[in-house]
Amino acid sequence: MTYQPLHVFQMRNHESPDAVDEEYHRRVGSPLTFTTSFKPYLMQRETPAGKSYPLFVVPTKKLLLLCDRLRGNSNKIVSLVDALPKRARERFFHDQLVSEIKRTNDIEGVRSTREEIGVALKSGWKSNVRLASTVQLYLDILNQELPTVESLEDIGFLYQHLLKGEINALDAVDGELFRAHGVHILSYQSNKVVHYAPQGEANIQQRLTAWLAFLDDDNYPSLIRAIVGHFMFENTHPFYDGNGRLGRYLLSGALAKELDALTAVSLSQAIFGHRSSYYSAFTMTEDVKNRAEETFFVIKILGIIDDCQRQLIERLQQEQDELDYFADWQAG
Repeated sequence: MTYQPLHVFQMRNHESPDAVDEEYHRRVGSPLTFTTSFKPYLMQRETPAGKSYPLFVVPTKKLLLLCDRLRGNSNKIVSLVDALPKRARERFFHDQLVSEIKRTNDIEGVRSTREEIGVALKSGWKSNVRLASTVQLYLDILNQELPTVESLEDIGFLYQHLLKGEINALDAVDGELFRAHGVHILSYQSNKVVHYAPQGEANIQQRLTAWLAFLDDDNYPSLIRAIVGHFMFENTHPFYDGNGRLGRYLLSGALAKELDALTAVSLSQAIFGHRSSYYSAFTMTEDVKNRAEETFFVIKILGIIDDCQRQLIERLQQEQDELDYFADWQAG
């Protein structure tokens, strides 16, 4: 039988509370299941749920196969990149970086052009050109100079630099490091509330401290940990604005460590093409009927990354074919 979300299981069992409880405890109590101490804020339709559950992931066959496939794809990408001449490799990487920054902005409805990102790419850290610091932080990932995220202050530092000049004054940080007041998130396709985020900076700091500890906990597989961590960060939503851009940047840094830099700076491009299913995966995980199971969220993100890698491999092979054709033409 196909492994299904608990809300689907509930519908197929005619909403029998006993059957759903039994299935939930079977999943969360399995010795194979990865259960965290993190209790995400859950929703019941458009209102906060009155119940909470620990976030957990069941390592299904599909999930494990996807993890294995991503690592195989990554090895192929590295081999194809290494085979390119230096100038072609640099051109490909920089084009990918420009596209990535444009798409992470597009996802949030923030206007930017390839031309201005290209100017920022040439300007350097100390420039006042728009998006210059954003570009430099992504360049760090490409150069395997991965972001340090070991403290709450590190999160604040990355936020200020990644989004320098991009946050409206009304949405600026009003707490010590994070937002001081509550927020809710609307669906990007409608005006329905899809998430109420934790309130109070002390609560946010406590949850992010737990998030930092989770990211450093090698009792969880590293690739699954990176994706679960992405959900935890977005569920906490520590700022009024810019959470999506920072969350994707942090996940890109984790992917560069676990896979390869080119996959890492293709994440937002891949998500842009799967926006509806990406946001639906958050909604499913935050639905109280699913009792904080993140298995399907992890599978969705892994699938998005797999699709991204396949496109990268195709483009890199095409790039190499064109170079070979040109070399043969010159030789002939």
